[in-house]
Amino acid sequence: MKCAGRCPVGAISDGNGRDKEACCRKAADSLKYCKRHEHIFIHGRGLCAAGVPSEAGVPAPLGRDRD
Repeated sequence: MKCAGRCPVGAISDGNGRDKEACCRKAADSLKYCKRHEHIFIHGRGLCAAGVPSEAGVPAPLGRDRD
């Protein structure tokens, strides 16, 4: 759940998983902002996925040995 604390829109929770709609809305808003103010056509997504245990891949389920 370390990624939940980094999510700028609160789209990740223990009980509900990930709210993909909230995440996509934020990405769409970011794209509009970047086009208007930065004149670039990219959007910022993934803040919640950087610097957390799952950054390099899906972690093994809890209680399972890792090789």
